[in-house]
Amino acid sequence: MGSLQEEERSLLEDGLIQNEGDGLYTGDGSVDIKGNRVLKQNTGNWRACPFILGTECCERLAYYGIATNLVTYLTNKLHEGNVSAARNVTTWSGTCYLTPLIGAVLADAYWGRYWTIAVFSIIYFIGMGTLTLSASVPALKPPECVDSVCPSASPAQYGVFFVGLYLIALGTGGIKPCVSSFGADQFDDTDKTERVKKGSFFNWFYFSINIGALISSSLLVWVQDNAGWGLGFGIPTLFMGIAIFSFFSGTPLYRFQKPGGSPVTRMCQVLVASFRKWNLDVPKDSSLLYETPDKDSAIKGSRKLEHSDELTCLDKAAVISETETKTGDFSNPWRVCTVTQVEELKILIRMFPIWATGIVFSAVYAQMSTMFVEQGTMMDTSIGSFTIPPASLSTFDVISVIFWVPVYDKFIVPIARRFTGKERGFSELQRMGIGLFLSVLCMSAAAVVEIYRLNLAKELGLVDKEVAVPMSILWQIPQYFLLGAAEIFTFIGQLEFFYDQSPDAMRSLCSALSLLTNSLGNYLSSLILTIVTYFSTKDGKAGWIPDNLNEGHLDYFFWLLAGLSLLNMLVYVVCAKRDGDLLFSCAKDHNPTVWFADNGERLGTYRGHNGAVWCCDVSRDSARLITGSADQTAKLWNVQTGQQLFTFNFDSPARAVDFSVGDKLAVITTDPFMDVTSAIHVKSIAGDPEDQIGESALILKGPQGRINRAVWGPLNRTIISAGEDAVIRIWDSETGKLLKENDPEVGHKKTITSLAKSVDGSHFLTGSLDKSAKLWDTRTLTLIKTYVTERPVNAVAMSPLCDHVVLGGGQDASTVTTTDHRSGKFEAKFYDKILQEEIGGVKGHFGPINALAFNPDGKSFSSGGEDGYVRLHHFDSDYFHIKI
Repeated sequence: MGSLQEEERSLLEDGLIQNEGDGLYTGDGSVDIKGNRVLKQNTGNWRACPFILGTECCERLAYYGIATNLVTYLTNKLHEGNVSAARNVTTWSGTCYLTPLIGAVLADAYWGRYWTIAVFSIIYFIGMGTLTLSASVPALKPPECVDSVCPSASPAQYGVFFVGLYLIALGTGGIKPCVSSFGADQFDDTDKTERVKKGSFFNWFYFSINIGALISSSLLVWVQDNAGWGLGFGIPTLFMGIAIFSFFSGTPLYRFQKPGGSPVTRMCQVLVASFRKWNLDVPKDSSLLYETPDKDSAIKGSRKLEHSDELTCLDKAAVISETETKTGDFSNPWRVCTVTQVEELKILIRMFPIWATGIVFSAVYAQMSTMFVEQGTMMDTSIGSFTIPPASLSTFDVISVIFWVPVYDKFIVPIARRFTGKERGFSELQRMGIGLFLSVLCMSAAAVVEIYRLNLAKELGLVDKEVAVPMSILWQIPQYFLLGAAEIFTFIGQLEFFYDQSPDAMRSLCSALSLLTNSLGNYLSSLILTIVTYFSTKDGKAGWIPDNLNEGHLDYFFWLLAGLSLLNMLVYVVCAKRDGDLLFSCAKDHNPTVWFADNGERLGTYRGHNGAVWCCDVSRDSARLITGSADQTAKLWNVQTGQQLFTFNFDSPARAVDFSVGDKLAVITTDPFMDVTSAIHVKSIAGDPEDQIGESALILKGPQGRINRAVWGPLNRTIISAGEDAVIRIWDSETGKLLKENDPEVGHKKTITSLAKSVDGSHFLTGSLDKSAKLWDTRTLTLIKTYVTERPVNAVAMSPLCDHVVLGGGQDASTVTTTDHRSGKFEAKFYDKILQEEIGGVKGHFGPINALAFNPDGKSFSSGGEDGYVRLHHFDSDYFHIKI
C-alpha cells in the first residue's frame, strides 16, 4: 500500500499498448490522406512536425498580433473607456476559446482534423483581411480626438470591425482544438519510443506558440503604436497566409486519424439507453455487458476501452435485455451501447473537476492583455529616449515561456524522472498543480506593484490627475515572468492531460474542452469586472477601476484574483489528489489490480503477464510496482499509467518480490523447475526506466525446495528468506554469503508460507503449514514469540499501530466444504503480540486466506482468499481499546 495522486482510471488500463506498435506500420489505426495504412519510417514523427509547428507559430503570431494590443486600439482609436474596452477584449477572447467546440465536433464526427484546420484557416484569413481594412480605410474608423473630445465610432464602423474580429474567433474554432491533437497524432501510441517523443512535442508546440507571441508582443506592438494600425494588422494577416501554406506543404508526411462519428451523439445515446433501462440491474460480471466481439471497437478510429467500476448507473446502457438476447439485434445504439461507448462518457465526467479548476487560472491569464496593460499605461514607459508600449511588457511572459520550455524539456524532466520514475518527469496533474500555485504568486506580485504605484501617486499629489506615475514599467516584469512560468506548467499540462486521457475518437472535443476553460476564464474576468465596478462605484465613488487608475484601487482587484486563485488551487488539490492508500492485489487471472484502500474502488489493472501472478510490491513513493509471475517473468510497472517499464526474464516462475529501502534494488525469488534449482536474484532498479538492465547484481542458491518469501533486512545489508524446507536464512546482500539459519529445535516444522516485517524492521513474523506463526529478532534470528492456531497459516501481518498480529489460512482447497466458513475456519485471527493470546477474529471469506496486509495508518486491513475476493476491513473505535 502507498499514497498516490489520483490519475484518471483509463490511464491504468494498459490495453492501449498493443503489439502492433512494433511492426512496419503504425498500430494506432492512422492512415494517409488517401485512407491507406502508413509506414512508420515514411510518415509522421518529428519529420512531419516542423510543418505543424510552423503553422502554429505563424497562426499564433497572427492571433497575438491582434489580441496583445487590442485593448489599446479600442481605447485610443475606437475611444472606449477602460472597463468597456477590457470587457470587449475578454468577451472576444472568451469567444475565441468557445468556438473550438464547433470545430472539435466537426473534426471528430465528419471532416477529421486535417480538413477542419484547412477550412477554418481560410475563414480566419478572411477575418484578418476584414480587420486590416477596418483599420486602414478612413471611412471605416472614427476621427482622431481633438483635445479631450473623442468622437465615438459609428454603428457601421463598429460593425465592420467586430465582423472581422469575430470571423477570426470563428476561424480559431477549427484550428485551436485540432492542431495540437493533429501534431500528437503523428506519434504512434503503441510505440514506446514515439510515445515518449509525444510528450516532448507538447513542450515544443507551446514553444512555437510563444515564438509567434514574442514577435507580436514586441515588434508588432511597436509597429501598431508607431507606424499605424493598418500596417500593424496587415503583417499578422500576411503571416496567417504563411501559416496556411506551411500546413498544406506537409500533407504527404502526415498521419491521419479517421473521424469516428459525432461524440455528442454517442454521449446522448448512452444517456438515453441507460434511462430506458433504469429498472434493469447491472450484472456484477462486467463481461456480461454488451461489447462487440471484434478486436476493433464499433466506434471508427477508436480502440476498445475496458470497463471501470464507477458511475455504474451509466452501465445500464450496456446491459443486454431479454428482448435483445432473444432477437440478437444490437444494432440500435439508442437502446444498447457498447462498453467502450459508455466508458467514453465516463472519462469525460471524470475529467470535469480538473477541467473546472482551469477556469480561474484562465481568468488570471486574461489580465495580461487587459489590466496588466492598463496598469502599465499609468507607469513610466520610457527607458532613456526609447518608449516601451505597455502591451510590449507581455514580451517578458513570452521570454519566460521560451526560456522555460527547453530548460523544462532538457533538464527538469530528466532530473524529475530519476525521482518520480515517470517518463515525462511529472504527471500532468502534478504539472498543472505547480502552475496554479505560480498563478497565486503572479497576482500577488501585481498587487504589490500596484500598492507601491498608488502610494507614490499619493506622495506626488497625482491622485486626481490622469497621468503616469514616475515608476518604471519594468517593475511589472516579475508578474509577467511568473505568469509565463505558470503557463509552462498549467497550459502544457492541460494539453497533455486532455489528449492522453481522452478516448481516441474524442480527442479534438477534449482539446476543445480544455480550451473552453480559457473562454470561461475570460467570461469570468468580464463578470468579475462588472460586479466589482457595480459595487465599488456605489454612492458616487470612483470605484476600484476608474478611467483614472490613480484614484482607484486596482490592487484590490488583483488581491481578489489572488484569493480566488488560492481557493481554486485548494479545490484542485482535493480533486486531483485523493489522499488515501492504494491496495495492490494479484491472482491467477494474470492481471494485478490496484484499488483504493479506503472504499475498495477499483482503479485499474496492469496487463502484460501470461500466467498467474504470485506476488507484488510497490515502491515507497507509490511510483512503481514490481510483480512476479508463473510466466517466468517479473515486471516493473508505472503505477499511475499502468505502463510496463521493464521485464526481467527467468528460467522458472518468479515467486516473491520485494523492493529495498530506497527502491534502488529488488529481490526476486524463482522456483525450482525441471533441472533449475530455486534461487534468489538481486536486481538493480534504475532511476530512469531507459537505463534499466536485466542482469542480476547477485544470485543466491542453496535452499532446498521452493523459496516462498525473501525480504530485505535492516539497511539493505541482508536478505531474509524462507520456504518449503521450513528454514529461515539470513544472507549478506553484497557477497551472497549465508550468515545465519534459525535453530531447528524452535523453528517451524513444515513449509513456511509467509513472512512480514515490523515497521522498524527490528523483528519479523513467519507463518507455516504447521499451524503456527513465530516472531523473530531480525539481527540475531532469536525466537521471540509463538502463536498457535488450529489451522495451517498461509498469511501473516503485524499492525503498525497496535501490538497485534493477524493470521489467516485454512486447509488445502481440495478439502474445503460448504460448511467450513460457518465453523470459522476461514477467519482472520488476531493475537496480542506480547501475551500471545487470541483477541478476536474477522469472518467473511469462503475459502482459505492467502494474503493479509495492514493499512499503513493501522486503522484497517485487507485480506485475500481462495474464494477470489479481496476484503477491506475498517476497525471501529472499540478495536483500539481492547484489553486482555
